[in-house]
Amino acid sequence: MINHKLTEEQAEFQKLARDLASKEIRPRLEHLDNLAPGVFPQDLFQLLFESGLINTALPESAGGFGLGLADQVVIAQQLSWGDNGLWGSIEASQAAQQLVLQGGSTEQIARYLAPLNQSPTLAGHAIASAIKPARVFYKQVDDSFYLTGRNVLMANAGFAEFYLIEAVEDRRGEDSSDGRANTLFLVPRGIEGLTFADPIKSLGRRAMPLALAELDDVELNDAHIIGGIGGASSVVLRARLANLTMQSAGYNGLARAALDHAVQYAKDRTTFGVPIGNHQGIAFMLADMAKDIQASELLTAQAAQLVDQGCNCQTQALAALAFAQEMAGKCAEDAVQVFGGYGFSREYPVEKLMRDCKAARALGPSADIIKAEIGKQLVTAL
Repeated sequence: MINHKLTEEQAEFQKLARDLASKEIRPRLEHLDNLAPGVFPQDLFQLLFESGLINTALPESAGGFGLGLADQVVIAQQLSWGDNGLWGSIEASQAAQQLVLQGGSTEQIARYLAPLNQSPTLAGHAIASAIKPARVFYKQVDDSFYLTGRNVLMANAGFAEFYLIEAVEDRRGEDSSDGRANTLFLVPRGIEGLTFADPIKSLGRRAMPLALAELDDVELNDAHIIGGIGGASSVVLRARLANLTMQSAGYNGLARAALDHAVQYAKDRTTFGVPIGNHQGIAFMLADMAKDIQASELLTAQAAQLVDQGCNCQTQALAALAFAQEMAGKCAEDAVQVFGGYGFSREYPVEKLMRDCKAARALGPSADIIKAEIGKQLVTAL
């Protein structure tokens, strides 16, 4: 039976994350939203690192807590409530870590993941992007692999200790059409041949560093392959449930922030001598936000618990993300509506939430793509 009541330990994690978000992150929102492209709030990340609230999925052998996904979701929702942009960097790092945890050897986990718990550093990964088409190729020469590619959109660009990148064997110009499946490579920071273009100034989530990467004959070896040659799809699939669910948690936190701001403004702003929250139109809007957030949090909690129980819950995880993404977008837009003309002013907090949500949606699978996949699963199961 699925139990949605927080355990004592989860309640402690929730309180710690909420306090940190309230006292340290929220007061710096304007600063985080005005960061120059390519600047990362290292001082704030240092505080998060010292709190122990990041890298929580890492096993004890790598210096982590080895928390289950249900525990991680509780923390994620509070940190995203603090600032979805800063959470975006942490989420991207955790997604890269999941790939190593699911496909890496014991030696790779110790070598590449354990250092993340020794100093405040990030992991990064390539993101499917519509900015510019990109594909990474590799050639094997003896015991070495040489990666080449351009326009690779990278999360945590320039600040991560390593990046996870999929590449396909370069058989261009050959007669054979029999190509291998993608291989997942771990590319260390600062390796020769890896360069980044100017950082991207994004619509929202500005605390998350993004840049296009170029790989020019980056030389790697077997120790940098995660999941074996041609094993990228298998690794990504195994890490997918956790990563989808954590994305859902991030949207939930953003939506909670939008509701909190809208409720407070509806109490403070008066028209015709009464708070605007007393007017039925505003009250219904707030009620819709509240009920949809609760539904999304339950879907996310269900997916997390099913993952922890080892269930094959692709549909549940996909449904949680599709619902959370659409819900967060509507909540952010409704919060702007509650604020009226002030909602579009940067002097008030809700327009940032709308931009952060748009940026998050652009960097992940859209709800339409997710629903198409759910529909395909339903039809093929008949």
